[in-house]
Amino acid sequence: MVFSFYEGFGVKKVEKVKKHFGSILAGLKCVSFREWSQTGLSVKEIEKWFNIRKNTPWEERLAQLEKKVKYYTFVDDEYPCILKEIHSPPLVLYYQGDWSLTNRKCLAIVGTRKSTIYSKRMIGEWMPTLVKSNLVIVSGLALGVDSLAHKSCLQCQGKTVAVLGGGFEEIYPTINRRLAKEIVEGGGLILSEHSPDYKALPFNFPARNRVVSGLSAGVLVTEAPEKSGAMITAYMAMEQNRSVMAVGGDIFNFSSQGCNKLIKQGALFVDKVDDILLELGIKSDYSRVASSRKNDFKPRNETEKKIYSYLSEGEKWVDELCSLGNLEAEEVISALNLLSLEGFVEELPGGKWMIL
Repeated sequence: MVFSFYEGFGVKKVEKVKKHFGSILAGLKCVSFREWSQTGLSVKEIEKWFNIRKNTPWEERLAQLEKKVKYYTFVDDEYPCILKEIHSPPLVLYYQGDWSLTNRKCLAIVGTRKSTIYSKRMIGEWMPTLVKSNLVIVSGLALGVDSLAHKSCLQCQGKTVAVLGGGFEEIYPTINRRLAKEIVEGGGLILSEHSPDYKALPFNFPARNRVVSGLSAGVLVTEAPEKSGAMITAYMAMEQNRSVMAVGGDIFNFSSQGCNKLIKQGALFVDKVDDILLELGIKSDYSRVASSRKNDFKPRNETEKKIYSYLSEGEKWVDELCSLGNLEAEEVISALNLLSLEGFVEELPGGKWMIL
């Protein structure tokens, strides 16, 4: 924890200290330069540490932090195992909310801060199924796609994790302070590797992005210019051996150029929510259920036959079913309710329908 206060002391150096002294605390208490020289750190690094230790009231600062914030360090058993796999994981993670979410399967959703209706519709339509699939949605609390992902997840009564670029007292952008509070109140989690009073500076965000991808089994990019934070997150995910998924877009749209480039470079092209579930190893459960139910289904009339056929292609709104089958809303709703009682279809949070 104490080493995280100072630049230059990463996980590898801290592990050297722990290995030599037996514990971090023993290393902190040791004031022998000779002993420290046995850790494997350079003379320059040790001199820097002794100088910092001499001139910084770290014990007082640590005591103050422990009174107002919760945290886990890299050496704690509670630290997320999936995050320990990445290059240069955070030494410490301060948090507010439900820490257990770090142990669930997470999907990161990222994209441009200047999101369009394309991302809004996409996230809104796919989120109910993602939440129903028990996925935790991770993003960076930025404007645009990040905010859409967090808000949509909350609207579907799902759990979401926001990774900050600064401390809890310096949330950026300030307009999202309310959203951060709603995330915690909704049973979600906000994380930061920075102390509460640490300002969100531009160079912090690429580092923040490695945590967004590092916590997640996969990263979905909905819209992104070629040069953007979302692309940095995607490339970090590739380095971390995470699944990278991208939604293709208009080749003339500036906000689609990054996604199209990712697909050319090997990211999974997704155009329906089932693609995401399959990539994350979730689709198979739905396929077995759907297959068994399809064998049992026998339509009583043409309306049920049409509805089941259209839902076999993917989730649909009532008005979509009406339009596709040239049906009246009343007969569609009646048929859906009956099929729901029989266990063939189910209404998702948000109003869409799917086959069970």
